[in-house]
Amino acid sequence: MLLYLVSLARSDKPVAARRRAIALLVLVFVISTLVAVLSIVVIAARNGRSSPGLVFVLLAIIYLFFAVFFLVNIPLFCLPRWRREGALETQLGRRVHSVYLTSEILRYVESNCAAKVNPYAESVSVVLTPAHLEFWAGGAKPALAVTLRFADISSLQLSSGPEGFPRPELSIDDTKIPLYAATGWLGISRTSSRRLYDQLRAGLTNSMTGKGFR
Repeated sequence: MLLYLVSLARSDKPVAARRRAIALLVLVFVISTLVAVLSIVVIAARNGRSSPGLVFVLLAIIYLFFAVFFLVNIPLFCLPRWRREGALETQLGRRVHSVYLTSEILRYVESNCAAKVNPYAESVSVVLTPAHLEFWAGGAKPALAVTLRFADISSLQLSSGPEGFPRPELSIDDTKIPLYAATGWLGISRTSSRRLYDQLRAGLTNSMTGKGFR
């Protein structure tokens, strides 16, 4: 389950990956329901009498198992991001954005920091300063992973990418780095992506005019 959540968070096509995850979840529920019903039908055929109440009990047990399984595992997986954002927002006094570790941003972070990123980390948080774009990792005690100077960013655009989902895209030399804003339980948001783009654009503009980031 944990490895699947990692692959979901780090997918280079997050929209399609989440659609597949929802389809898989629906399929699991449908199969579970059919198995429960067929099991009761077989038992009833052997015993010579039906037990409709047993069907509901068995289905309730199955659904409760899945509910507990997902309601426990997904929040635990996202907990480091929530705690990191909370710590940074407390320090900075303003909203902090997090972005998923797609292969492009993961390669950039790992090639520019001294240590490997936690293999189970799903995101890094973005902090803008007057002259830099900072990527923070970790949980309740965030650690600065990479500092990117605005002067080193070749271009910034709100690109739709291969899935038609608008997100900021940084160009550093010949490398393009899409930034998918992380929200909620492994969600991605058009609103958060647009807000992040607007802040990045303002940071770039202010750094060039010497006004600093606001």
